[in-house]
Amino acid sequence: MANVAQERSRTAERQIEPLTRPHSPGTGPSDARPRRVVAILAAHNRREMTLVCLRSYFTQEAPGIELRAVVVDDGSSDGTGNAVATAFPAAEVISASGNLFWARGMATAEVSAMRSDPDYLLWLNDDVWLYPDALRRLLRVAEAFPQRAVLLAGSVCDPDTGVTTYGGHWRRDWHPLRYALVTPPDAPTTVDTVNGNVLLVPRETYRLLGHIDGGFAHSYADMDYGLRLRQAGGENVLIPGHVGTCAANNHATVNLDPSLPLSVRWRYFRSPKGTPLRSQVRFLRRHGGPCWPIFLLPPYVRLLAGRRYPGVNRAAPSRGTARSSP
Repeated sequence: MANVAQERSRTAERQIEPLTRPHSPGTGPSDARPRRVVAILAAHNRREMTLVCLRSYFTQEAPGIELRAVVVDDGSSDGTGNAVATAFPAAEVISASGNLFWARGMATAEVSAMRSDPDYLLWLNDDVWLYPDALRRLLRVAEAFPQRAVLLAGSVCDPDTGVTTYGGHWRRDWHPLRYALVTPPDAPTTVDTVNGNVLLVPRETYRLLGHIDGGFAHSYADMDYGLRLRQAGGENVLIPGHVGTCAANNHATVNLDPSLPLSVRWRYFRSPKGTPLRSQVRFLRRHGGPCWPIFLLPPYVRLLAGRRYPGVNRAAPSRGTARSSP
């Protein structure tokens, strides 16, 4: 199935070819300064996976693009930081205590990466394997939005089944936490918000929005970033096809597994990787409207019932292309 996903990726690239400007990556004037992309990652005890991810990044088919990375090693005990520093001289490794988790880890990496004022930041989960043409395709779509505040999201799929796991989301209905994962489109498509697994952030966008909100315990920070961009008048754009593989994170099922004791589910629910109350309040106060407190109750009801909320992660059908003009 991975081969099928890669073939779809190549098909999607051909479909976005008309969006390129006369000078594609690597074909501009010889005296032009190379565009700089800095990938930012948060890693913890997944040394081999992190190395595979970075290898897929540093071997991207994007001539003329200067690639660098900032990796926050959040208290790994498996030698992740040393292995990254040894294998990739263009990667800066920041050692942390182990208490940052994803949101604060990414925010820390972002602060360091922004000091060099790169043309683009690339959010990258360390469990992603990028297709060789992923960055080139993201940059080609970015060129269709010059001097615009946009985020370019790439969908990723399960490495075995080819099923989409992360990418862009549309709001399903009135509920501020109820989003549908969007099926990768045939043309660049506007979405409501994005996952941060593979996310290209142009300079205009990160200057407008400021930093990733490290006030979240673990999750929410990527969805929040996309929603903040829309509130600021920008646009979240999902590019065609898949840009790589990434298995789905099934940690949330711990909360909802009725075979586990309630004490176990409660402990995980309150953990940084679960559904901590402070992060929920932070997200809902910002994006839930004046009635946001009423949305705090359902997660606790689902915890007690051991059931998923119906329809939260079903894929949504395509519904139109991205706007390419103001």
